[in-house]
Amino acid sequence: MAAAVAHYRAQLARSASEYLREREVDIRDVGRRLLDILAPGMEPAGADFPPATLLWAEDLAPSELLALDRSRVKGLLLARGGLTSHTIILARAFSLPVLIGVQSAAIAGGVGRTAVLDAGLGALFQNPDERVLDYYRAEEALLAQQRQKLAQACAGGSVSADGQRLELAVNIASAAEAQLGFAQGADGVGLFRTEMLFMEADEPPGEEAQFQCYAEVVRLAAGRPVIIRTFDIGGDKPAPCFPAAQESNPFLGYRAIRMYPDQEAAFRTQLRAILRASALGPVKAMIPMIATLNEARWARRVLEDERAALGWPSRCRWASCWRCRRCCSSWMPSAAKSISSAWAATI
Repeated sequence: MAAAVAHYRAQLARSASEYLREREVDIRDVGRRLLDILAPGMEPAGADFPPATLLWAEDLAPSELLALDRSRVKGLLLARGGLTSHTIILARAFSLPVLIGVQSAAIAGGVGRTAVLDAGLGALFQNPDERVLDYYRAEEALLAQQRQKLAQACAGGSVSADGQRLELAVNIASAAEAQLGFAQGADGVGLFRTEMLFMEADEPPGEEAQFQCYAEVVRLAAGRPVIIRTFDIGGDKPAPCFPAAQESNPFLGYRAIRMYPDQEAAFRTQLRAILRASALGPVKAMIPMIATLNEARWARRVLEDERAALGWPSRCRWASCWRCRRCCSSWMPSAAKSISSAWAATI
């Protein structure tokens, strides 16, 4: 198994795509976890870090980050990593500062000594003098005050100056981010960016894997609304499972709804997973980048096909059975009025 893991890690490491190179650590993570299942006890036990630790690692797998005692580990120094890696996304969700590109030789003389990590500045101060420490103590106190004010504001709900209740929703890419958002008072999930599930795999994820992911978020929402956007691949979000030709303007080119007819099986699989998750709570499905009425009608027909395949009645006849509501997303102002009018008339 070790040879197989090393083989696929080497393949990803040689990739011309920075995104795929960042997936190397995920392969290592899977191999390590399989080894732990097949031969329990061979993996070393988790370290017991002292309070306020800045942890250095060559790289860090998502499961390793989740296993850390985050009450003690206050920041990460990584030799390798990327902004789109799963580990960095999780660290951002946990408000854990990370500095990438820190080689072991650069910190060899500072192990066990005082250091200050300013991830916003992209700087690590080793053995800082009292002036630097005083500055960051003041910054830390200011941040603590800001967090306290935010916590108080979250506890009071979102209300305008004239007393109108406002819905404040969180945008997420994982259940960890949803949990953090709800802890801070979010009224629901305004956008669940599901493309992260597709960007991490050579094959589109299956229905059951997607259902479990969506279901976890819906359960965390505990009755609050969740808007799940179908995969918006393209532009700055390439996916190895959906190869696409080079375009002069990929952000407005072959992406989202425009690729769904060519990837209809994957689109239908995702809709089934969303429909199943909607049985657990209020869910809306958002279809991104719709620009024409024909695209809206096609997406609706596919959704109704999958609803019927699950044996669920159409909303047109049984409103009480309408488990998954539709949400049409258009970034084309010229098309928005005609689409929304026709969509409302047919729903």
